Amino acid sequence: MNLPDHPEEIPGRGSGAHEELAVLDLGVLEDMGIVPGARPGSRPAEIITIFLREERPRVARLAGLAAQQLGPELAQAAHNVAGSSAILGARQVQASAMALELAARAGDWPAVTGQLAVLQAAWTRLEAALVRYHGP
Repeated sequence: MNLPDHPEEIPGRGSGAHEELAVLDLGVLEDMGIVPGARPGSRPAEIITIFLREERPRVARLAGLAAQQLGPELAQAAHNVAGSSAILGARQVQASAMALELAARAGDWPAVTGQLAVLQAAWTRLEAALVRYHGP
């Protein structure tokens, strides 16, 4: 089951190559025992809390690495974001982070700029989806 991805339901939805993917693959969360409305402090709630706590700074760091055109470091950071997102079922963030990684490895800075914007929009949608799924 996938969380619906409709403009009226997800703030900040923009156009991009990966928007046809689900923001959040609920099957992955359910397989991990993360169910809608898990109580704060419960194991499922903690998984989401830890994910957000660790990934927010990683995602924020990408812009600085791109601005400095640090290709290998940017590629590795994007790779890490893609991997963590895959584990949680965050398909749009995963796909856009993978595309950013490839652009950084190729040293294609115009593509990096575009992919970074796609990733940042996907991240905004993911945070909103996690709040809707899990609660504030």
